[in-house]
Amino acid sequence: MEKIRKRVILEINKYSPNQLIMVSKLYRDKFSSYLSETAFSKLISRLYISGEIYRVSKGIYCKTNHSKYGKSLLSEKEVVQTYTKNEKGILIGYQLYNHLGISTQVSKRYIVYSSSIDEQNKNIGNVNINKYNLIYNNKTKSMIYILELLYNYRNIQDINIFCYISEIKKLSKEYNEKVFESVQKEIKYPKWVIAFLQEVLNYYQIPNNLNMYLSSLSKYNIPKMSELYELAQ
Repeated sequence: MEKIRKRVILEINKYSPNQLIMVSKLYRDKFSSYLSETAFSKLISRLYISGEIYRVSKGIYCKTNHSKYGKSLLSEKEVVQTYTKNEKGILIGYQLYNHLGISTQVSKRYIVYSSSIDEQNKNIGNVNINKYNLIYNNKTKSMIYILELLYNYRNIQDINIFCYISEIKKLSKEYNEKVFESVQKEIKYPKWVIAFLQEVLNYYQIPNNLNMYLSSLSKYNIPKMSELYELAQ
């Protein structure tokens, strides 16, 4: 067992101090062929008790990084980067609104959509990660951005309506039917959000086939673009 313990330590030492160690993935990739998951979990627990690693969240650890100020723990931004790098995820919520200049409201909560997570939902400190299996390239990000802006329109505090309109106008020009289909299939936005998106696209005369997702018998309670422009005056 000591030989296996040394190999576990060797694998852990390949991680940088600010890199998350997902123990289930480490087990599957490196040890599942000759070690039981129970035995592996016990080894991880011993490393944690001995202070060689520290627990970030259930099933997630990090190398203990000592400095003259004591243990250096991961920041929220480092956790976000872990789950969004290499087209694996996207940051939404107020951090997005702040970045776009839509709101000055500050939130300590980070909301991430990511494919780099085993569970459907996970909290790591102030970071909330939701599993959606998408390739988060620029086209997918743009589609999610506009859908999130429409979905949260009535809930964005301290909203700058002029910047809001400017962003949805810019994002609407990047609309792609196939990208929308893949995003909607995974995230499943409510129909009223699709109706709102259709309102935006029609206003800017952008061809779309969103009628196929909507019911002709339903009346969706959505803002009209003309009303938004009036508010921005």
